Amino acid sequence: MELQQPRINPHLLYNSLSVMRWPALRRGDQATVNLIDAMTSYYRLALNKGNTIIPLSGEIEMVRQYVKINESAHSRRYELRTDIPDDMLGEHIFKHLLQPIVENAILHGLNGREGAAVIDIAGRRVGASMVIAVSDNGRGIDPQLLEAVRSMDRRPQIGGFGLRNVRARMAGYYGDAFGMSIDSRRGSGTVVTLTVPVMSKQELL
Repeated sequence: MELQQPRINPHLLYNSLSVMRWPALRRGDQATVNLIDAMTSYYRLALNKGNTIIPLSGEIEMVRQYVKINESAHSRRYELRTDIPDDMLGEHIFKHLLQPIVENAILHGLNGREGAAVIDIAGRRVGASMVIAVSDNGRGIDPQLLEAVRSMDRRPQIGGFGLRNVRARMAGYYGDAFGMSIDSRRGSGTVVTLTVPVMSKQELL
C-alpha cells in the first residue's frame, strides 16, 4: 500500500512554486498566481507530511484544488458540487480515495464536452458504512468499454490505472466486503460509487 502512494520532495516543490509565484505577482498575472496557489494548496494536502490517512474533509478540499488546477490547464470551468453530511466530513479515509475518480471524470468524461461540466460528490451513512458517489454529466461510457472498466480489464494509458489503484487500496485497507461500482450511459454521464466502513484513524493505520 505504501508503494501506491505518491513520492516527492515537498521542499523542492514548494520552493519551486514560490519562485514561479513572485514574478507572476509582480507582473500582475493573477491567473498564474491563482494556478500556483491552487497547486500549493493541493500538494500541501496531497503530501500531508507523509500521512496516508486523512479526514474526508481534507480529501474534498484536495479535490477542490485539483479541479481548480484543471480549470487553468483546460481553460474551462468545472462545477464541483458536494452534498456530504457534516458528521461524515470528520471521518477518516485513506488519502486519494476520491481524487483519481474525479480525474477520470474530467479527462474521460467532461473534456471536450459542450455546455456545463458538472461533478457531484454525494455522501451518506448506511449503518456502519459510508457510501460516496462521484458523478459527472459527461459523455458516458460505451457498454462494451464499461464492462472492461468494471472488470479492470483495461490498459492504464486510457484511464484504468487510477481505478485499479483505488480498488487495490480499498481491498488493502477495507477488505473484499467493500468496494466500488460503476454505472454509466453513453451521453448521460458516469457514476462511481464507493462503499467504505466507518473506521477510526488508528484502525486504518
